[in-house]
Amino acid sequence: MATPEEIKEKYQAIKLHFSTKNYNYFKYNGKVNKQHFKDIVPYTIISKGKYKTDFPDFFIPGLFHNPKVNIDYFLTDDYVKLWKYWKSYQTSPMYFYKEELVEIERYISRKAYKFDKLFLVNDAELPLIYKLIIRHDVSPQTVLYMDQVLQFSKKFKSTVTEKVIYPKLSNRLVKLSHFLKPIESGDLKKITRDVFYS
Repeated sequence: MATPEEIKEKYQAIKLHFSTKNYNYFKYNGKVNKQHFKDIVPYTIISKGKYKTDFPDFFIPGLFHNPKVNIDYFLTDDYVKLWKYWKSYQTSPMYFYKEELVEIERYISRKAYKFDKLFLVNDAELPLIYKLIIRHDVSPQTVLYMDQVLQFSKKFKSTVTEKVIYPKLSNRLVKLSHFLKPIESGDLKKITRDVFYS
């Protein structure tokens, strides 16, 4: 079972991973300069019924979306649902990738958008595909798998001029990619083609 002290260290490591440019969880093997938090209670509550193998994954979806979020957020029912979805996605990524692509296809059909609209870059705006992440309409995992197929993030680096959200979000996506379960590009291409071009 995971101890509160171990959980505290994993929380701090993932927080640093997503909030700073220089710290990388894998480079430092999840090690940090341990901080003495005044309140160990939240970590004790989180530890109940969880194993060492549940970490650092438990904190990843929450700290990806907001690296400044307080530890108490991870005790809420809403967060537990988010974590369970992350776990399920990691277990069956091809299934969830297809399911989310179907939802994206339905969304652009309702809006009468062309597929390319997802990646269109307008002045000082985020591309639609990134807006969907922020609105929690699509998971960042799906966007990363889509990028593995379509490689739109390379274009974004030279064309997106939005200076507030884009730099942070794109950096977090790169850092999140190290935690994803690998899928062969050929498998992702087939799923993407079947959903959008069948």
